[in-house]
Amino acid sequence: MPVQILTKALSQIPSATGIGLDTDEHGNAALTEASLDLIQNSGSLVVGPGMGADRTRQHPIAQCVSDCIAIGLPTVVDADGLNALVTGGLLAKLNLSRCVLTPHPGEFVRLAKDRGITSDGTNKAERPEAAAALAKSLGCVVVLKGARTVVSDGTRSWVCEHGHPCMGTAGTGDVLAGLIASIIAQVRDHSTSMYDAARIAVQAHALAGERWAASRGADTGMLASELSDELPAIITGLR
Repeated sequence: MPVQILTKALSQIPSATGIGLDTDEHGNAALTEASLDLIQNSGSLVVGPGMGADRTRQHPIAQCVSDCIAIGLPTVVDADGLNALVTGGLLAKLNLSRCVLTPHPGEFVRLAKDRGITSDGTNKAERPEAAAALAKSLGCVVVLKGARTVVSDGTRSWVCEHGHPCMGTAGTGDVLAGLIASIIAQVRDHSTSMYDAARIAVQAHALAGERWAASRGADTGMLASELSDELPAIITGLR
């Protein structure tokens, strides 16, 4: 993250670690050769959440996303990273075969329009077809978020039957992106596909939301951090 906010961010979450990145005159963070070298030692990456929108025609955020994907590690692209794929004109340029894209319906519309896909990602009946069309077009795994989240690799599609309205709150998508990357890193030596790793993560994420709602007797008011707190028990149960 930008070096200017690194200390403040880590003070809020002492258990986290971070690498300070230099920024340009517009406040956009840029990956240096040293930071790229550190990233190459990772098991997986998440790129996008909290990056913000590109402010100049040079598309510095798109360049950052491109640099991360080019490393070749399993990469989850979410939030602002998805928008950067479109605004930076990267969908036709990058090899996304090692990527999981996690769009919500609005982000899906932008990605699908860029690829000439007309299937409706908001229509319950069309969502599996829509996710499959985008995954096939880009050669990646797509997690189309929302009620009954769909996971597709372009050939196979799976619909999650779990979840709860309490999950429609800020930050829960970031939790899912991190969980997908975490599971990919944990199972990469066990011949588990990125498609299956994404399905495991989506299922665990949805069950965690149900568990929070059941324990509180509530439909609203959940914080994203509280969703994360439910995950260890859920994942242990799935194992």
